[in-house]
Amino acid sequence: MAATRELTFKDKLVLRVVNPLKGVLKEIWGMTTGKIALLLLSILIAVSVSAASTMPPGFLDSWQSASFWEDNPVIVPPDWVKYFGAKVAPSIVEEKSKPDVTPQWDPSTGILTLTYRFEYTLTDPVFPQDYYFAVYGIKSYDNITPIITISVERPDGITSVLWQENIFINNTNADVTSIYKTDPKKIKMDDLVSEIFAKYNITVPPNIIGENYMIQAISSSLLRDRVVSKISQPSTALSIFQKPVNVENWVTVLRSEQRPVLEEINNLLKNIRGSISNDPANILPLINNAISNVTFLINNLDKITFSDLYETLQNVSTLLNNAYKLAMSENYPSVVVTNINDAKSRIDKYLDSLKVTVSFIGISPEFEILTGAYRFEVNITYPGVRTYPSNPQSLISYVKFTVKGSVKGTLGTINNGADLATLLYYGFPIALLIGLIASVSSTLIGVIAGIISGYYGGWIDEVIQRIIDILNNIPFLPLMIIIGTAAMKVLPPGTQKSFYIIMLYVAILIIFSWAGLAIVVRSMTLSIKEEPYIEAAKAMGASNTRIIFYHIFPQVMMYAVATLVYNVPSAILTEAGLSVLGLRHGWPTWGAVLAEARAAGPVGYAAWWWILPPGLLLSLTSLTFVLLGLAVEKIVEPRLRTL
Repeated sequence: MAATRELTFKDKLVLRVVNPLKGVLKEIWGMTTGKIALLLLSILIAVSVSAASTMPPGFLDSWQSASFWEDNPVIVPPDWVKYFGAKVAPSIVEEKSKPDVTPQWDPSTGILTLTYRFEYTLTDPVFPQDYYFAVYGIKSYDNITPIITISVERPDGITSVLWQENIFINNTNADVTSIYKTDPKKIKMDDLVSEIFAKYNITVPPNIIGENYMIQAISSSLLRDRVVSKISQPSTALSIFQKPVNVENWVTVLRSEQRPVLEEINNLLKNIRGSISNDPANILPLINNAISNVTFLINNLDKITFSDLYETLQNVSTLLNNAYKLAMSENYPSVVVTNINDAKSRIDKYLDSLKVTVSFIGISPEFEILTGAYRFEVNITYPGVRTYPSNPQSLISYVKFTVKGSVKGTLGTINNGADLATLLYYGFPIALLIGLIASVSSTLIGVIAGIISGYYGGWIDEVIQRIIDILNNIPFLPLMIIIGTAAMKVLPPGTQKSFYIIMLYVAILIIFSWAGLAIVVRSMTLSIKEEPYIEAAKAMGASNTRIIFYHIFPQVMMYAVATLVYNVPSAILTEAGLSVLGLRHGWPTWGAVLAEARAAGPVGYAAWWWILPPGLLLSLTSLTFVLLGLAVEKIVEPRLRTL
């Protein structure tokens, strides 16, 4: 007879764990809810493992920083909304480490130029949020620092220099580098506006302003100021994406606004004439001439030019000035002198308003978004280079062109520019980690406490039951809020603070989650320990530990597993709820994303892509474990299969 082989640890593991687990999984797979649950769970685990293994270093600490997402637009929907008819401006980030043409060097002038070219196509009439250029790793050459010039060729043929700056490097050592990034405040708006004026022949019509050079200069200056103000909306940098429309209707004559002022002046002049009873200095002809000039302006207001108005009023002011001098020299009555002075002051004030505010003409520029291909050129110029460098490309590490459009990525972005798909992806392992740690720990504690309480009874049972009563009577949510708020204020800032806060939440969840399971397991243990086979085991000398682990634990295990499965989504949703309530830990969980939306107020609520995806992931994760729990329940209680 062959000797009986002693079972190894591997054999015991297969017999007691692997084979039963296979049987349970087979039973779960045999149910519709089980199939769906296992498929969803497999996806959750696979994504979590992938996210945990590919998470960039420092991501957990940096995801809330706007600088970490500086190339992304803020609060924009996903790219695919364009397929549903939405008008969009695409987002791009393009880097070039090599010039697009061979570096050019002119020995006669010593100018070395590196040229990088980029293109951006705007298909729909929608503004991007912003754009910028950045040049990294700028080196000096022969103690010479470069000049960076950035120009654009628009779809309408206008070519304009946008930025031109001398790069300053503290140390011209060849190993010292510098970084340059365009500043919207330094854009050469005057150059762009001049090109637009020339391209579209924008001027104040001569039939409106007349031939007076000063008036022409004032009107042209006002027109230019109004154009700069209008084209700078919504921002200075975005002015390149606009073209003028209805240019012929930009300038209008504000004739109706001039009539009341001219009639007021005319009445003042008539008052002067009426106050003169004795005219030794013969000033009445001057006053009558002034009245005649103003009357002409009133009667021909629909025909005169700006120059006509201004020059005529200047002539009237001169007439009144002469009349005032004569009246003073001949001691005219004070009422006459005062009336002349009042009329002259009113005219001079009106002339000043015409020069400063140009109240005779109204200017209303109109622009629309210019669609098409925009070609940008970055020229990095080193002046005074005596010898051609052996590797001119090494003078610049790379040039980056970034356009923050109106859409971005698979799921859009949030208030700090964070890519929502990235946040949700890296939130998978954190969600499962929180759920599994809290659920497994509380289930183990509940099972052990319930078995010990029910099996041993006596004072042990009494102590455990009183602890359960205390836990069940403590309000969980208010306590969680108090402890969480205190932890946020007390714990020192640093990379470990978020970890400590999350572990604190998990610990509190564990403490308050095991009591209910312990009560049920206790009642099951009280019933099981009265079974005959338990008495037989005791009679054969089995220890309490053996009875608990070999006879009681296996019978309560499936119920414990079902409870564990249900506790996972409960822990995940609790963390999400606390985050939304303002107890922020700092890690990119799905609840933290929803909390950011809530903190953003109406803007966050209006961004559907910000709220729906994390909400759906929380729902899907909960559904996965609920379906799995339903399948396990049917194994625990076969009678449920008939329901």
